[in-house]
Amino acid sequence: FIGINRKNMLFVELRFGEIAKDIFYELVKREEEINDRLDYMAEFDVVNRRIGTYIYFAKNREILIKRIVRVVDKYIKYFTQYTFPSGTK
Repeated sequence: FIGINRKNMLFVELRFGEIAKDIFYELVKREEEINDRLDYMAEFDVVNRRIGTYIYFAKNREILIKRIVRVVDKYIKYFTQYTFPSGTK
């Protein structure tokens, strides 16, 4: 999910439903590794099974868009190995 929340923050989140809870808990075990790869910008919400990055909304939209794009790119590159069956490209 990508959006803006009530706190006026842009966010990129992975949300794990009941079916994918095992994947989420495997990722929680790798929290340190994940944060290292994502420049310590990922927050883990165990109660709601979410992994997210939150960025304050800034006036300079161009820089803001570039930040979000970089975060999304890192999320896709890192988490694809866990969210798609092996062999899927």
